[in-house]
Amino acid sequence: MDRLSDIIVRLSEFAADQRDVIAELDVNPIIIAGSDAVAVDALIVKA
Repeated sequence: MDRLSDIIVRLSEFAADQRDVIAELDVNPIIIAGSDAVAVDALIVKA
């Protein structure tokens, strides 16, 4: 859960920092196995 929480916080910070250029951000799913985390699919739509 700590790893997932960290990823969510970092994505949120990224989205906030880029709010003028990003209309949508979708990351789904994120698979966590031990200390490894992989975003299986991601989509960023420019504003």
